[in-house]
Amino acid sequence: MLRPALRTLLVLAVLALAALEVRSLHATLGLLGERRAQAVERVRQALLAARPSARALQENAGAAACLDEVRRWLPSVERHELELLGPDGRLLLARPAGLRHTVVLSQVQLRTLGLGQVVTVGPVSGPEGPRLLSHVALAGPGSAIVRVSSALPDLAGEARSQRVDLGRHLATLAVLFLGALLALLPGRPGASRERHSDPYEEAMARLRRQGEERGRELERLRELVADREAMARAGELSAGMAHELRNGLGTILGYARLVQQDPGGAAQAAARIRDECAALEQVIKRFSEFVRDERLQAARFDLRRTTERLLARELQARPGAAVALAAGPEAGLVGDEELVERALENLLRNAREAAGPSGRVTLSLARDGDEARVSVADDGPGLSPEVRASLRPFFTTKPGGLGLGLALVAKIAALHGGRLELLDRSPRGLVAALILRDVPVTEGNAG
Repeated sequence: MLRPALRTLLVLAVLALAALEVRSLHATLGLLGERRAQAVERVRQALLAARPSARALQENAGAAACLDEVRRWLPSVERHELELLGPDGRLLLARPAGLRHTVVLSQVQLRTLGLGQVVTVGPVSGPEGPRLLSHVALAGPGSAIVRVSSALPDLAGEARSQRVDLGRHLATLAVLFLGALLALLPGRPGASRERHSDPYEEAMARLRRQGEERGRELERLRELVADREAMARAGELSAGMAHELRNGLGTILGYARLVQQDPGGAAQAAARIRDECAALEQVIKRFSEFVRDERLQAARFDLRRTTERLLARELQARPGAAVALAAGPEAGLVGDEELVERALENLLRNAREAAGPSGRVTLSLARDGDEARVSVADDGPGLSPEVRASLRPFFTTKPGGLGLGLALVAKIAALHGGRLELLDRSPRGLVAALILRDVPVTEGNAG
């Protein structure tokens, strides 16, 4: 018969393993919800960004141009089908033809659409697996509605895998419950201690092995989600890069045709081709800077002197909004001065372009504990909360812009243990705050 102390320890061990198993089960069930939420958010951001231009195309060029514009903004990591519905719910156009989803929105969902928000339904079953149905009204209440049907093959596969994992978790919990029950039951009279010790030790060893296996499975699922997020990010960047190059090559091809048709204007067309090639070279350079795996050359430098040098160079190189540097003490920082200067250059140029020739830009530096903060404030039009939430590589509100500037600034800030904050400025404008921390100097990054 087991001694009372040994029985108590056995029960506590079983309860601890049960707690770990319940935690692993909860994480397994939450992974599918996280993947669905990520897919919904990607489509929601794309619909909100595409809504203004799609509305204009629907009014001026028709339903086909409207759906083509929405498809251009959608992320490329899922397969999408599109429908354009009239205010009465009648199908105006479907891509591909013949597509029809019989989903009726509630009055609450219709009111949400009228407020300019995106309403997502699903997953709903389809012949090829589950799909999410996302809706957005082009111009508010009583307007046409765009519906995007997004295929989710990854979610279907994960759902099947997680059902198998759920069965394993429940079986393990049942074994743990039986182990705890056996430990609490009194032993039979006359049974020797040696007779019962080995089976219990073997049961405890099996429980430990099962707990370790559940931990490894959980880690494998986390790595799988991380890998798929990285692939989705790479697909989005590649799609943006292809879009920029396609536009530039189309312009070059147009001028080349002009040379063929009108040899007399060859010099002017050649100059335009040269300008477009230079612009494409700049696109590739900026993209290379963004994806490059930076290796910090860390050393102590004065952030104020770096800012003053950048400001003098910027004012001499190009006209634009007036810039003032607020007075303050020196701001020492341990980091890569060249990368920090590149980040500040992006923020300063964005602020001057937003403020315009008659605007004003103010730079200020502050030190709060182990953080250094450089704020670039302009009196331009600012950014709406929707646009700020949509900021990502290749998204830009600036005509001819690449949409890599703020993404590069955020990357440099993260390399220095900091972040980029975009805040409203009263009464108008935007404050871009670059927050940095000292980088530990090692043999690998010492300048």
